[in-house]
Amino acid sequence: MKKNQFVFVIVDQGIIQYLAVEEDAKKIKDQMAKHLRSYLDENGEYTVKEHATEDGYANLFEVLPTGNYDYVLSYPFDGEETVESALERLSKKLNL
Repeated sequence: MKKNQFVFVIVDQGIIQYLAVEEDAKKIKDQMAKHLRSYLDENGEYTVKEHATEDGYANLFEVLPTGNYDYVLSYPFDGEETVESALERLSKKLNL
């Protein structure tokens, strides 16, 4: 039996900078925490709340065995929300 998979992607300047696929929600959240913080620290400019890039973002999708998918989380790198806050939203949405 096929399982749902989570696909996490960081896109900046129109280029995929990081991509991860995982069946386990906790593991994908851990991947997101590590790579979002690392990417923004290395590539972003600090604003009032968080590092930001000109047009970067991260998305998390849940891909169903049928091939359909649902958006789980969208996180723009605009500096308006902290990484930690986005991860809290994710935890609530996935009941982690």
